[in-house]
Amino acid sequence: MDHNGSHTPDGSRFGGTGFAPEPEPAAGERVNITKLMSGILDDVSTLFKQQMTMLRAEIKQDVIRSVSAAKFIMAGAFLTALGSFFLLLGLVPLLGWLVPSLPEWACWGIVGGTMFLVGGLSSFLGYRRLKNFNPLPEKTYQALQENIACLTNHPN
Repeated sequence: MDHNGSHTPDGSRFGGTGFAPEPEPAAGERVNITKLMSGILDDVSTLFKQQMTMLRAEIKQDVIRSVSAAKFIMAGAFLTALGSFFLLLGLVPLLGWLVPSLPEWACWGIVGGTMFLVGGLSSFLGYRRLKNFNPLPEKTYQALQENIACLTNHPN
């Protein structure tokens, strides 16, 4: 090696210290890397599409469950109102006949209060049924978070 900074016969500047330039990849290797990257992107796209399909299916299932719960609530409210109307008409005179010392307004109050409690209980049961499930698609959301964390290389 020359002290003036000239190169040695193997192409390295400092006498074979292992700092030789890396060889260029062959043309076939570039094509393989391109195919590999294309395959990875296709797989990510397919995974995303599958998770979106799963998300739609979970949302559809949750909407069906919500509609079912709402049907129970509406049916309970309607039947409570209809039943209250007929019971008010029939029970008030019956209560007045059974307990002659009660004034008519007290008979109406007792019957109306009872119907109010039964309707409230029915609505509460429907509300509780609706509250017992999460309308958000939790499984798909977790899977999407894991995939995004994996792609961005950040833990949750």
